[in-house]
Amino acid sequence: MNMLGLLFRYIFRSFFHLVFSSLFFAMISAGLVLLISFLATHTWPPSSLTVTACVVIAILAAYAVTMTVLASEAIAENARNRAASNQTAGNSQRSEKGVEFESER
Repeated sequence: MNMLGLLFRYIFRSFFHLVFSSLFFAMISAGLVLLISFLATHTWPPSSLTVTACVVIAILAAYAVTMTVLASEAIAENARNRAASNQTAGNSQRSEKGVEFESER
């Protein structure tokens, strides 16, 4: 049951990080596109081409942030798992090259 609890905690934490980050950066990028458009043309409301560009840039920004957060979550979880396995294994660990640690000699 402990493993399922850890799995659910990891999935929910990662999911909410992904969703929050992607929505946050999509809103920021869309707002910046509209601001730059307004400052360049001095017209409001923006044209349909500007709105289309705004949506496309927001989707691309959300995708880029989602992939970045997903990769960082995977790397962080891998580091946590390695640290936990190193603590439980004690001093009998060997390095990847097969060399013994000095505490084993």
